[in-house]
Amino acid sequence: MSQRKHTEDTPSEGGGMLGRIASVFVERVDETSEDAPNPRPSRSGTADAVATVSNVATVRSTVPVRAVNQKLVEGLRESVAKSTEVGYSDFMTFVESLADVVIDEAQRYKAALKVAAKTKALTLQRIIKSFEDRLRLLKREKSRFEETLEAQFAAKVGAKQAQLKNAEEQIQALKSQLDDLEASSDVLRKEIDAEQDGIADVTSDFEAAYAVVEAEIETALNKVQQHLGQ
Repeated sequence: MSQRKHTEDTPSEGGGMLGRIASVFVERVDETSEDAPNPRPSRSGTADAVATVSNVATVRSTVPVRAVNQKLVEGLRESVAKSTEVGYSDFMTFVESLADVVIDEAQRYKAALKVAAKTKALTLQRIIKSFEDRLRLLKREKSRFEETLEAQFAAKVGAKQAQLKNAEEQIQALKSQLDDLEASSDVLRKEIDAEQDGIADVTSDFEAAYAVVEAEIETALNKVQQHLGQ
């Protein structure tokens, strides 16, 4: 697990994470609308700032696996850090601080538990509960994201699909305006493709970022359970 600051934040009001998601969605869709149908440029130039996931089980089969959006990863980490169940941050800090002292992983986790129990009065059950609460918050963010995405789809793609249908009906009824209506249809099709590409990109970014954070927590939880006998 990479070094990062662990904090036990208290819950805050408002949909900060959702706001960031919506902002990313709008920016991404606007970019793809202007440049469609050209594919997005490679991110090889920002490889140091972006983690790559080669196999993400939760990504939809129709959405290609892409480089993980690090801002979304950090946003999800901030969301789960709002858990009020103490234990996760202190315990993982102890595990990381012992990395150079206790080489054996199992022994390091056991030593971290002893330090956590002695200095923070943390039990194994309470530590595990803090992991599970972060997973709960992570899943809540996914539900919120999916609700926001559905609304964006209806507002952006659904309206244009209705326009396309109307244009195609006019083509059949008004043969004399066929050339103009076909041009309008082409524009609408391109806009729909651009919007769908933007939605697919944002969906892929979120789900890949979700998988990274979920894997981080679940891997650490599995180690806790494996090494500490829970």
